[in-house]
Amino acid sequence: AYLPDAATHVRVRHQPPYVFTDEETRRLFTAIDSQPMSSFSNKALVDPVLFRVLYGAGLRVSEALNLLLPDVDTSAATLQIRDSKNGEGRTIPITVRLAATLHAYIAAAHPAPEPSDHVFYSRAGGRPIDQSTVYLRFRGYLADADIPHFAGGPHPHSLRHGFAVANLRRWAA
Repeated sequence: AYLPDAATHVRVRHQPPYVFTDEETRRLFTAIDSQPMSSFSNKALVDPVLFRVLYGAGLRVSEALNLLLPDVDTSAATLQIRDSKNGEGRTIPITVRLAATLHAYIAAAHPAPEPSDHVFYSRAGGRPIDQSTVYLRFRGYLADADIPHFAGGPHPHSLRHGFAVANLRRWAA
């Protein structure tokens, strides 16, 4: 039997995170907010709030897409995250402004809310949006905002890094 050499080491390379400049962040959200309403898709309703939650709460895409209506407490300005990357839940504080945005969105997007409803859903069948759809839409918004996108460059997770850096800048000032 062949036994591989114990010294064999697989090297994993991680790209440094992409951090949007303030101007890029403004252009990106302008592109997201300018999507026309459509009778075929609810992305003009969902995406402005979804991407603000990714940025304003520092969530991973999967965490935002897994949110159910009972996980959002707009009066306490918190989000309850279940089954995060490390397998543990946590409560995330959000700003009053983001809580108000979520409150208005939920009222508009969920006229007859059920506790099992996902906060962010696709109009087609009322299913939760999948991650590949979020990544595809994000690349389109980058192009609309004239932000270069390249391998290892900006992706939705970059909003999480932008949130952290923006807060560090505020706290350091």
